[in-house]
Amino acid sequence: MMLDVILAGALMLSIASCKEDNPLNKYVDPNKAIIPPSGTLVKIMQYNIYGARGLYIDKEFDALAEVIHAQNPDFVSINEVDSATNRSRGTIHPAELCKRLTALSGGEDTWKWNYAIAFQFGAPGAYSGVGTYGDAVLTKHEILESRDYQMQPDEAQGTEGREVRSVAAIRSKVDDQEFWMVSTHLDHRGVELSRIYQAKQLKDILSSMPGRLFLAGDLNAVPTSETMNIIFGYMQKCYMSETQYTFPSLWKGASPTSMIDYVMYRTPDINVKCTGYKVIQNTASDHCAVLATFLVD
Repeated sequence: MMLDVILAGALMLSIASCKEDNPLNKYVDPNKAIIPPSGTLVKIMQYNIYGARGLYIDKEFDALAEVIHAQNPDFVSINEVDSATNRSRGTIHPAELCKRLTALSGGEDTWKWNYAIAFQFGAPGAYSGVGTYGDAVLTKHEILESRDYQMQPDEAQGTEGREVRSVAAIRSKVDDQEFWMVSTHLDHRGVELSRIYQAKQLKDILSSMPGRLFLAGDLNAVPTSETMNIIFGYMQKCYMSETQYTFPSLWKGASPTSMIDYVMYRTPDINVKCTGYKVIQNTASDHCAVLATFLVD
């Protein structure tokens, strides 16, 4: 019995020694390489910039631009965007941000924008003053075509807090992949009537843009809402978890408790894969930013 144990132990030591001494253990096949995934990488950011409530001075635009630049996106959807209003001291928000993003890249990227007007200040039922309010798409790529639309609230919801909403769209491309990039911002009121109504309008608007399409926005609706149920009927959700909360940010020391900001792509598109989706906490706005990374074939 003792001899069997000794022989078994010797055999194990012999095997271990062979493994350690075997030159094949250290051999690296020069023909074996990690094959990177094929396709074009596209990074899209969604960011409600809280721009209608106080971002009127250089350092605040600088802070917003730094949040965007740090993530190096190809396209940015921004909401609550003022243009030449009294309350924004005449600044044009997308122009200010593009100027700073171009400077932060050292001039390597020339940022451009398309802006869609939701409403004119001073119009009946709107706020006093001059200028406009809406949404925009920013990009460091070529803008091949730009469009803008308006969406109406549901009249059944009444006039209190009533606002027309906008849709900003561009047709662009990264490498040889061409697509539409769309930004919007749905009704903000507690009752969901107008968001549901606008989700249906949005479907009709997007259907007028053929081909591949990405949508980003502050939709003021949680994933389980009827609004998002409608939108998920024609757009593909990309978030990893319903706890990837986007509002509020740390702007006033709060912690996010709701997911209301999204990045999506048109369903179905088997040649688009979302390879990353993250929430960017910040103190430059009352919303967190969202960054989605896509691989497009």
